Amino acid sequence: MKHLLWVDDCRNPHDADLLNISPIALPFEIYWAKSYHATIVYLEIQWPDAVCLDHDLGGERTGYDIAKHIVDRCMNEALPLPAYASQSDNPAGRENILHLLDNYRRFATKYTISKQ
Repeated sequence: MKHLLWVDDCRNPHDADLLNISPIALPFEIYWAKSYHATIVYLEIQWPDAVCLDHDLGGERTGYDIAKHIVDRCMNEALPLPAYASQSDNPAGRENILHLLDNYRRFATKYTISKQ
């Protein structure tokens, strides 16, 4: 079964228009993390197939910090980049998250191709 990590301090993934937001198709199990800390704990235990990131999480750390953590783990531990989306209502925050993950995906694809 695929795993979707839903990171949002307010929006319940079961109430959201999840099928239009999720970067993977059903069936999948959802883990709902409401904070940066809860997300990092989850990522230490389980590496998801997909993530949906909110930017503003009600604390100092944001969804962008989580995206940086994911990229760092992918680079340092050779983990696969999960499929990703952002449901953030913060347009600049959503753009920053997606830009970071898109850039890493392009880098990883180029590096993998050039290594062969």
